[in-house]
Amino acid sequence: MKPSTKFVIHRDVLARYTGKETHVTVPEGVAVIGAQAFADNKTVESVVLPDGVEEIGYGAFQNCAKLKEIVFPASLKKLHYGAFEQSLWLQEQPPAVVVNHILYRYRGSEAHVVIPDGVTAIGRGAFYDSHTLKSVTFPAGVREIGQQAFYACTSLKTVNIPEGVAKMDIEAFGRCQALREVTLPDSLETVEVAAFRCCESLREVTLGSRVHTVCAQAFAGCDALRTIRFPDSLRAIGGNAFSGTAWLAAQPSFAVVNRILYRYQGKEAEVTIPDGIDTVSDGAFAECNSLVSVTVPDSVTDLGQRTFKECRNLRAVTLGRGIRTVGESVFANCSKLTSVSFPEELERIEDHAFAYDNALTEVVLPRGLKVLGDGAFQHCKALSSVSLP
Repeated sequence: MKPSTKFVIHRDVLARYTGKETHVTVPEGVAVIGAQAFADNKTVESVVLPDGVEEIGYGAFQNCAKLKEIVFPASLKKLHYGAFEQSLWLQEQPPAVVVNHILYRYRGSEAHVVIPDGVTAIGRGAFYDSHTLKSVTFPAGVREIGQQAFYACTSLKTVNIPEGVAKMDIEAFGRCQALREVTLPDSLETVEVAAFRCCESLREVTLGSRVHTVCAQAFAGCDALRTIRFPDSLRAIGGNAFSGTAWLAAQPSFAVVNRILYRYQGKEAEVTIPDGIDTVSDGAFAECNSLVSVTVPDSVTDLGQRTFKECRNLRAVTLGRGIRTVGESVFANCSKLTSVSFPEELERIEDHAFAYDNALTEVVLPRGLKVLGDGAFQHCKALSSVSLP
């Protein structure tokens, strides 16, 4: 039996419900309740979701003024921000709104919050803009802290992230302007993009022993951040991860962590990256207009994206034998670049690697090259000779 045409279903996504029934049972086979699928429905009072539904999208039941009962299946794993906004169901929930072990939303105004036992995930935006919140205590079973979960909790001073948390999403604690100290658990491996961006009072951070990646802008704008304890496991630091921090300001010309050259802050015209560095972070030399020539040693195996982008006076580059890939936009907009020496071991030149390098006239590609990305030499107006392997 085919489902009613009142259910607009694409594959396993319920895109829209157009009916006017008061009691709705979603058909079997649906795995996702799509964004705004029931939004602004004026008649529905109860909804039964079948087993197999795993996700409820943004605004799915938004503005359902009469909706007071929802039967959730055990299969439900993900609730998007705003899924139940301005619905009667949400208004009748307790301060901590928990669905299938997910803390969907905190609606209270207490300064000190203890998250209920049994919660395993803090949903996206669950405490967003909770200005009264000063401290939060997590239960032992929490494994995930969602995107912007505590964003702009401007009074939050104390947070103890428990062992077992394996994912902390984008901007999870962004703009928590009163937060002063953070210790991340050993269970966490990645500090996501902008996770603590603009936490202006943050002074001290300890990264867990298994953290291998600190993503772009993770601690950007944390002006007071002076002490950072890095684990031996750290292998990658994203662009601007620590921009604007007191820690960065105190570093020498080469800001190096665990053989990672995070940022070059010098003013020299001729630069040789120290031997022993194996990774150069995204944008490490970007917009360094004093730079005229650079030599990359054989120890370097990874150049991050946009590493030398917009170095307007850079004329000559020598790449060491350890480089296998010249990444996306690494030398883009280096308008005076005339000479590049490639190692024979180079295998890939990625998209837009040398785009808009208007002074580049000749390129000799190495014999080991296997991939030449889209627009690798796009808008190199003076380029008249390319020797292929």
